Amino acid sequence: MCDNCLKIKKFVEKDVTEITKQLVELVKLTGEQFSSSHILEVHRGSLSQYVKKHRYETLGLHGLGNILPRVKHLEFCVILLLRIFLLRM
Repeated sequence: MCDNCLKIKKFVEKDVTEITKQLVELVKLTGEQFSSSHILEVHRGSLSQYVKKHRYETLGLHGLGNILPRVKHLEFCVILLLRIFLLRM
């Protein structure tokens, strides 16, 4: 284990399969052309002008990610992207 992991006294295991599937589906539904921050905005339920411009507030996945705090959502996305990147190496 690394030094950071050794400092943590308690780990919480959580199944994030459903969130992962939702994010991958959102990437597909939006044409694989937007940044991860935009995908997270849609998933968290943003009603920003940009989201409305593309009518993504009408997607069934819009707002489903608001169960996670924003920071945890970002952390999750970074970890997911890193795993995808490493799998492709």
